[in-house]
Amino acid sequence: PAGFGGPAPGPSDRPPAPRGSRAGPPAQPLGAAASAARGETGLEAGRYDFLGEFLATPGYCAEKFYIYLARDLTRHAQHLDEGEFLDVVSMPLKQAAELVWSNQIDDCKSVAGLLLAAKKIDETKEKDA
Repeated sequence: PAGFGGPAPGPSDRPPAPRGSRAGPPAQPLGAAASAARGETGLEAGRYDFLGEFLATPGYCAEKFYIYLARDLTRHAQHLDEGEFLDVVSMPLKQAAELVWSNQIDDCKSVAGLLLAAKKIDETKEKDA
């Protein structure tokens, strides 16, 4: 899943979901998420399913996260900013969800994205069965 927002302040050895750019207007979250995912991970999706949106810190600021499920992925070269590094780790969704349940993935946009993606995939399997 590609998230839209920024990393939490403070040190962390846990990688957040790709975050997109906050420079564009709020009406363009998919474009920002797709661009960030391609640049940061080198993955391009054939389609995106919108999973939801939520406030990053209600009562503190109006920043929203927009969550998409990227499907039909193709791999390209990463295009990172100077001095930026990012290791892309591929794993089954079930394994990623287990990392959420064991608190090894704990940033809000990644947790929300993984759980919403798991729900969407389960619903799709049930509908297709």
